[in-house]
Amino acid sequence: MNIASGSKTGKPFTEFGWMNQLSELATQPLHLQTAFWHETMTTAADVAQLQADWLQKLSAVTTPQQVAALNAEYAQNLFRKGIEESSRLTAALNPAGRKAA
Repeated sequence: MNIASGSKTGKPFTEFGWMNQLSELATQPLHLQTAFWHETMTTAADVAQLQADWLQKLSAVTTPQQVAALNAEYAQNLFRKGIEESSRLTAALNPAGRKAA
C-alpha cells in the first residue's frame, strides 16, 4: 500500500474508478453536470460547517481530556459525513445508481 496516497497501487483515482466516472460525467447532459457540481459544493459547505462548529467548541475547552473528546467527536462526524456524501455522490455518478435513486 502506498501510504502517501492511501491506495494499494499508488493511483487512487484509477484504482477506485473515479477518473473513469469523472470522464463519463463530462459526456453527460449539462443539467446532470450542473446537479453534480451543486451537490459537490453542498458537500464542501457541510464539511466547512462541521469544521467551524468544531473550532467554536474547541475555543471553549480547557483541559486535554476535553480536547481529546472533542477531537474524537469531530473525527466521527467528519468520517460519517464523508461516508454519507461519498455514497450519495457515487450513486449520482454511477448510471445504475441514477436509475435506483
